[in-house]
Amino acid sequence: MRRLLVVPLTVMAAVSLAIPATSALAGAGQHAAITITSNADFSTCGCVTSGNGTAANPYVIGPWSINAPSGGTSGWSVKIDNSRGKVTASFNIFGISSAYNDTSTTDPTIWLVGVNTPTTISGNNADPTGGNDLGIGIRLDSSSNISIDGVDYNKGNGTGVYLNGSSNVSINNSKLKATCVLCSPHTGDGIYAVNSSNLQIGTGADCPNSTPCVDLTYDDGFGIWLVNTHDVVINQASADANDTGGYVLDGSNTYNVTVVSPISKAGCISSTVRTTTRSPTIPSRRTRVSASAAAGTASTPTPARA
Repeated sequence: MRRLLVVPLTVMAAVSLAIPATSALAGAGQHAAITITSNADFSTCGCVTSGNGTAANPYVIGPWSINAPSGGTSGWSVKIDNSRGKVTASFNIFGISSAYNDTSTTDPTIWLVGVNTPTTISGNNADPTGGNDLGIGIRLDSSSNISIDGVDYNKGNGTGVYLNGSSNVSINNSKLKATCVLCSPHTGDGIYAVNSSNLQIGTGADCPNSTPCVDLTYDDGFGIWLVNTHDVVINQASADANDTGGYVLDGSNTYNVTVVSPISKAGCISSTVRTTTRSPTIPSRRTRVSASAAAGTASTPTPARA
């Protein structure tokens, strides 16, 4: 059985975003697309600008401007693939400007596979991480302990951030915007998480108190879509859509989701809950957040276990 739970919000007053509107193509030397599948690749890729790979001094990949994806016309800008367990060094990714167009909705721009060492993917005004008219902004497969901070993906053809089987992920000070008008499922979502857990969205210590920390604007997708994903906090995330909603909670194993101070220009949080024999139906409920409230919270309970 499928139930749609809509929690209307009083739309907050217009605010100026804390995320700077800077070009995602400036401030970096050029480099070819980067693929790392073992520790040895950090020494041979010519992509490391500092660090020695220890936890105290991680390798830093970037800043670089990537002018073409890995396959020439499709592919990725940076892929760290630890599916064979050969990437054990510590690293961070900084200032990766993807200066090309990719119309494929499934091509990740930055892609981590099986990475579990603490890793930061970040950018700033001088050395932004992001781009325009790309596929997926950032994809994490079976990865954990990842911080995404200060990234800017505009006019995207796919999902802004796709989390697949990943945990302990934070997203702050970032802009994720899709341009599709009639999106196929999830291609227009700001953040799409499947079988993931312990996500912190817009909760960073450096997030502003009264303006959005994560800008999830889109045309036909949803701001955040969670499928069988639990223990999530969403704070100071803006959502803007023509006729969809802010957030979708999907699947019997989606629980412990807390939304604090959401900014939804579409005017609602939409929660879709699929129920199975393992979990009871989450009862219908309505919560209103006043425009003057410092923090309005809507949360889902932990489901009972059979």
